[in-house]
Amino acid sequence: MKNLNLFVLEGRLVQDAKKRQINEGLSAYDFAIAVNSTKKNKASGEYEDRASFFTMSLMGEYGEKMGPHLTKGKLIAVVGELRQDRWEKNGGKFQRIAFLPKEINFIASPKGKGTDGTETGKDMPQEEAFENEGVAGDDYEDSFAVSDSEAIF
Repeated sequence: MKNLNLFVLEGRLVQDAKKRQINEGLSAYDFAIAVNSTKKNKASGEYEDRASFFTMSLMGEYGEKMGPHLTKGKLIAVVGELRQDRWEKNGGKFQRIAFLPKEINFIASPKGKGTDGTETGKDMPQEEAFENEGVAGDDYEDSFAVSDSEAIF
């Protein structure tokens, strides 16, 4: 029986997605989003902003479609699954939680002038907001395998 495994995050891309070659014919786009929240400071009674940063990778056909559009500052919503990766290295056991994006939607900002004087609200035409269609589930998930040399910790 399959259990519920779902994440939904909304945030801004902290930099342009970076393309990397995994092996012949397979590439990945790595990106990170900043998700803001607020917390009340008990001492001052003021609300303080706090950002959390989440890194993800897109693989295969969906990555090729979406990767070039994942540019710094864009507001996106990501829906996907979590996976626990485990491995052993030099006698130690390691683990990490990987975010497997299944759908990315671009969120249009209100039109107006940004702080740098440029026009906002023109992030991406609606027809370019792709959904994760045509990506084989097993191939997509297997492409997230992490080698020891790529491990974060």
